Amino acid sequence: MLQEILYRYVGLKRTDLAVEVHELFVALCSEVFPVGLADTDRAKDLVSSGAQVGVRDAIHTAVMLNNDVEAIATFDGGFDQIAHVQRFPLD
Repeated sequence: MLQEILYRYVGLKRTDLAVEVHELFVALCSEVFPVGLADTDRAKDLVSSGAQVGVRDAIHTAVMLNNDVEAIATFDGGFDQIAHVQRFPLD
């Protein structure tokens, strides 16, 4: 998630917002999960299962499921297609 924030705002040439939003999310999140081999293995299984899921969403989903997180608040409607994940839309 934090990588996505940096990627998006730096891509928009808004490094100032990248730093600010990153710091806000770190303050809001009580725990930040690392991405490990178990997560990439599960993401691989998601993308190879025929599910209509992008690689980034598969990584996020794998980390969530491997850490017993079942819901996500996001603008990304792609999560609506993923079983076992409840999306709270931000749009």
